[in-house]
Amino acid sequence: MGEKLKRGARINNKGGVKMKRGFTLIELIVVIAIIAVLAAIIAPAAFKQVEKSKVVGTVGDYKSIKTAVMAYYSDTGVWPTTAFAVAGACFTANPGAPVTNWDGPYLEKWPTAGRWSGAAVAGTVTYLNDAAGFTPSWDAVAGADNARYIRISQVPLASARALDRQIDGTNAGAETDSRGYVRYSIVAGDPIPVDILISTDVVPQM
Repeated sequence: MGEKLKRGARINNKGGVKMKRGFTLIELIVVIAIIAVLAAIIAPAAFKQVEKSKVVGTVGDYKSIKTAVMAYYSDTGVWPTTAFAVAGACFTANPGAPVTNWDGPYLEKWPTAGRWSGAAVAGTVTYLNDAAGFTPSWDAVAGADNARYIRISQVPLASARALDRQIDGTNAGAETDSRGYVRYSIVAGDPIPVDILISTDVVPQM
């Protein structure tokens, strides 16, 4: 054959040249439609799994911090103050006087960034001690409860309710900030800060 075959061409069994068939417009549209349907099915399920892993991870962080707070109190005889616990400092290094008998570290690392941190707004995990004169109060009512808790910021409302179910077993009444170990308020919008109780001198209402 005198001429060089064009790319995509092939010789058929009769010795002639047959052009390779490509996709038609209709076939491409069908493929794109199938991909779109699969994405619509898979994406929400994947998102739910990501959110579930964040909730489970946050519950794990809470349990680790609670254990650290209790160990700190057992060794020193005093509860960590909000000032000493900035970014978890007193759990990873000795705060010094007036604290004595510190025998940590009680945590390897403080989870400074919340699991719902985004590019626009950074989420945080903060330890708070609701001692005399502390604002805001754990139960949003005037007067100290002497409560120790963590505050997690930028939590989507659906995830806040999931945290509530994981720790309290229900989310009934939590929107009023009056019951259980997990408290938040839908008045704050979405996402919202979530408070999780570690210990208190007042028995919390469940």
